[in-house]
Amino acid sequence: MHKNPSSTIVTITDEGFALAVYILCLSLRYHGVRTKVNVLSISLTDTSKALFQQLPHVEIFDADTSVERHPAARKAEAILTASASGSDFISLLDGDCIVTGNISRHLVHAKPGIYSRHKSEAEDAQNYHKHYRPNEARNRIPEAVLEIWRSDVSQRKAPRIVNTIASGNITIHRDYLDFVRLWDQQMLKILTEPETGTHYISHDFNSVAYSQLDESVFNSLLAFAEEAPPIGRGCFDVDDSSYVAHLGPHPKYWNMWSLNKLPYFSQVICILNWARNQGYQLPDLPWTLKAANKPWIVLLAQLYEVKLIARAVAAHIRSHVRI
Repeated sequence: MHKNPSSTIVTITDEGFALAVYILCLSLRYHGVRTKVNVLSISLTDTSKALFQQLPHVEIFDADTSVERHPAARKAEAILTASASGSDFISLLDGDCIVTGNISRHLVHAKPGIYSRHKSEAEDAQNYHKHYRPNEARNRIPEAVLEIWRSDVSQRKAPRIVNTIASGNITIHRDYLDFVRLWDQQMLKILTEPETGTHYISHDFNSVAYSQLDESVFNSLLAFAEEAPPIGRGCFDVDDSSYVAHLGPHPKYWNMWSLNKLPYFSQVICILNWARNQGYQLPDLPWTLKAANKPWIVLLAQLYEVKLIARAVAAHIRSHVRI
């Protein structure tokens, strides 16, 4: 009889995201997820490390600082912290998320492979709208992008994917850790600026093929690497009772709540209250994470929504008015 597959969760943080990632870890324990969590630390202070180390089965791994990279370009490095764990499946969770229930059953799958959210045709059309050629179908990865990826990967001729796959909140079987190593090597090759040896940004909107940096490299390999793993549908967003809620990217909820993320405010407050009652040390919390401030938080979220609508209307007018 085969043993039940095992799992490890990995995530990444620097000082700027430490509070959010700590809340993510608290949410896992609050909802009864006992899986080991590896936190890739990018120059965390001892004080911040101590917050994580008080939680059961949470371990800190120091990132390689010989090459400075944005946390988003360290996803493969984070996954590889679990290479010696013996776990069958390794799940990378984005730092600006919480879980809304016990996701343990979604951390493992029936077959080896990589599991993630598949981008829709509409998403890719929006993300790549500047790069389609005349008469090209606007519901897939553009040919201009595929040509660069094909050249940079230099393996397969025909792409394996039509639309892109999200590189956050993914699960991969340990059989494909070599693919993760290739992802890490390819990110260093593609994303490192030769002049400085650094690339400390999360997006590069001037780039045709790598505007989403880590995710773009990830998809280039899924498309053209010979040893790319089978791709399955991830399960972190399919169960209404226990899913991974993405509270980012902008604005950062610990700085300001947007109207569409506000329904999670009470959940975050419950998680923090639970942690306090369990005796876990909490950092100094910003005013946005205090229940007494909810009326002001709601008002600011409403004003922010009005600002977004006004900006969208102004952009629409500019695009349709000839000067």
